Amino acid sequence: MSSVPDLHSEDENRSSPSETNRLKPSRAQLAVIAFVLAAVCGLLYFFIAPILGLIWTLLHMNEALFQPTKYSLLVGAYVAAFFLISKKWDMFRRRHFTLGIAAQFFCVAAQTSIFSFCVNYILENDPGVTRLQASKWLGAIGFGLFMGGRLCGSALISQFKPERVLTAYAGVSVALVAVTMGGGKAGLYAMFGTFFFMSVMFPTIFALGIRGLGEYTKLGSSLIVMSIVGGAIAAPFVGHIADMYSMRTGFVVPLVCFVLIALYGSTWARFSRLDSLPGPR
Repeated sequence: MSSVPDLHSEDENRSSPSETNRLKPSRAQLAVIAFVLAAVCGLLYFFIAPILGLIWTLLHMNEALFQPTKYSLLVGAYVAAFFLISKKWDMFRRRHFTLGIAAQFFCVAAQTSIFSFCVNYILENDPGVTRLQASKWLGAIGFGLFMGGRLCGSALISQFKPERVLTAYAGVSVALVAVTMGGGKAGLYAMFGTFFFMSVMFPTIFALGIRGLGEYTKLGSSLIVMSIVGGAIAAPFVGHIADMYSMRTGFVVPLVCFVLIALYGSTWARFSRLDSLPGPR
């Protein structure tokens, strides 16, 4: 019911409108797009298919239609995504944006993994702690540090370039998760430390990803937000590794995520500069 102002952002791309309209992916780029989308759809299939099967069973729908419907949805999603990327190539060719989608995927993957298994990690490292106590530590210490980190991070970003703050925070998070994997009291303290340093990542990646998209700002922002599906995909991997080895070993997943986020932060300025140049890339 509210009157929400339209969202606009200055387009930093220096290509002329006529040149922008003619931009289309090359054959090699189309092949890469097809391969990447096939990999993404294949990964999502293993998570979405069981959920779809559960919904099918709960609604008592015709089992004979389940397989055709499942594969039709998968193929439909693949084709729709392929044509969207091809049609909006002027947006997707901007590497600071496309890599921003990936960085946000890994950001939420790391956050959800640590949030979800914090209690399990505490119980594994300190058997004398009850599950109730561990959950209270998560709420009071973990999310207290998360809120403090968000406030401090916002203050830092007002004084320093956001991509540098992101790189520094992600780098510290890598070191803390590495200590976390070692276990013990130091590992427990380090695990809680990650709450502070990962707090500022989501809004920073979002802002960096949509920087200079111009008319594509609304579509681009929605795609970056949709990448939070990373949280749904990463957590089961952490749980599987914990079941096979140990809870602290499962933290290798957020470790890898933070490494990739640090790489995005450290390369963002160069990619943003290249993306503002006219002509195909």
